[in-house]
Amino acid sequence: VGNGGIATTGSVGIGTTTPSAALDVNGNAQVQGQLQLGYERITNTCVASFSCSVSCTGGKQVVGGGCYFSAWSNHDSYPNSNTSWYCDYQTSGNITVYAVCALLQ
Repeated sequence: VGNGGIATTGSVGIGTTTPSAALDVNGNAQVQGQLQLGYERITNTCVASFSCSVSCTGGKQVVGGGCYFSAWSNHDSYPNSNTSWYCDYQTSGNITVYAVCALLQ
């Protein structure tokens, strides 16, 4: 079929006749409807602390994150690397940090 094919392994190629994954697309993709991607939410709670961080597992990268602090306080919340999320506050307390992680290649 044109520039695509199904390998003997059952893998499907679009724009390639030698797919190296279950679905191998060589080019841009447009999806009409929903596209579900695997992700995980990692949490870490630091007790009586001014700062806290959490790291992704298994080679995953941070795609989002946030913090929960039991009392109002000025704070910073940001990814401090490709694989972790960081929060700090002006007052000490219990901090829970959330990171949304996904495998991006």
